[in-house]
Amino acid sequence: MIVFVGPETMEPSLVVVNLHGKVELKVLKDSKDFRMTDCVQPPFDVFYQIFKVFHPILPCCQILGTVTWAIVEDELRRPISTLLINPNTKGGYLILPRFQSNLDVVELILSDVLPEVNSQLFPQRPGLDWLSDEFYDSPKVREIRIGIRKREEEYLRKQREDEDRIDAIELDLKPFMQILIADDEHFTGEDRLSKSVEHVFDFLDFKVTNVDEENPYGDGKKREDLWVRDKDGYFGICECKGTKSGESETFYGDLLKYVRHAHRKLKETDLRGLLVVNPFRERDAKTRGPLYAGSPEIIASAKDAGDGILSTFTLWRICMDVMSGSLDKSEAREIIKQPGLIKYGP
Repeated sequence: MIVFVGPETMEPSLVVVNLHGKVELKVLKDSKDFRMTDCVQPPFDVFYQIFKVFHPILPCCQILGTVTWAIVEDELRRPISTLLINPNTKGGYLILPRFQSNLDVVELILSDVLPEVNSQLFPQRPGLDWLSDEFYDSPKVREIRIGIRKREEEYLRKQREDEDRIDAIELDLKPFMQILIADDEHFTGEDRLSKSVEHVFDFLDFKVTNVDEENPYGDGKKREDLWVRDKDGYFGICECKGTKSGESETFYGDLLKYVRHAHRKLKETDLRGLLVVNPFRERDAKTRGPLYAGSPEIIASAKDAGDGILSTFTLWRICMDVMSGSLDKSEAREIIKQPGLIKYGP
């Protein structure tokens, strides 16, 4: 008899009813040892084979052969994984945890376990499975098997090498993923959004100045994050913003203040603003909508002023196409320098 018991069973005893009446099964103390005694009777053989199949998933078990019933418990003394043997009868009870598909477990017992311990129950089974043991292989078959194993080992070796290469590439390209999740408030060092954007712009062959680190104004005050220059004279005052929620109108307002200050201090003729935003940074990047979709006046104002507004997801897509060779770095820089909402791809 097979009984499946759910993990919610916490009673100190179980009651199993069969054709011979009601049998109450008391829960015994748990143990981390698997022991067998000499008093095991033939009916135990079937259940021992079944137990061997499920033993790897039973972290704590106990076989008590000195009592009428043997019970396997888990470490919390719950009867969710229980093996019961009655050596005085022709049958027994197998109590197992509830599986996702109990029918599959029953099929496994009927197809793989019972035929091994009692072939008379399955007369249609030839009972010659032992001939498939590799011990009986002919030299030619053994040679083929060795070749198969060598090819499998070679495949696994190359797979490990490829996985190591992937790890190395992902480490080098971490900034390109970091711009999709980071801000400057909850991340430090090289993992900050502004620092990651700096690495990405440097990859695209912009000349990048980290304002916080290099203090080009000489006053030590915190203002914009980066200066981004190109060979044609483009000079972008770049502010990087990451947020768990959507983009704020104050982001562009702060950028305008930094641009005005740079105009006064630097006297540059082609100086523009560049706002890089990582909105909803904990959300799947490809599901995020366009920046300032509900504030078209900000997009229009930025376009009139020559300022660019760029999402980190758009920047990521540009870089991926540069890496694939479908976009030149010079073309990528031209896209990023355009005014208004910077768009790329579908």
